[in-house]
Amino acid sequence: MVLATAVATVVAEADQWSHHGWNGAGWMWLWGTVMLALWVALIAGAVWVIARRPEPRAGPPAGRAREILAERYARGEIDADEYRDRLETLR
Repeated sequence: MVLATAVATVVAEADQWSHHGWNGAGWMWLWGTVMLALWVALIAGAVWVIARRPEPRAGPPAGRAREILAERYARGEIDADEYRDRLETLR
């Protein structure tokens, strides 16, 4: 009953506004503001998600680099001194 009275009151008020030149334009600023806020939030959220992506790693991890160095030493591509120097650089 209360809901029906409230709806009837709102409809009657809207009818009066339309007769006085409002034509519902009184609420346009609210909807415009809400839509602008939604778009700003959507764009800001997209920027935030993109900015928080992890960056790709540059080069192999140190463990893999040591393995490659050991393989090169085992194949005879580098000598023992160069192997030790490069291994020390990796540490």
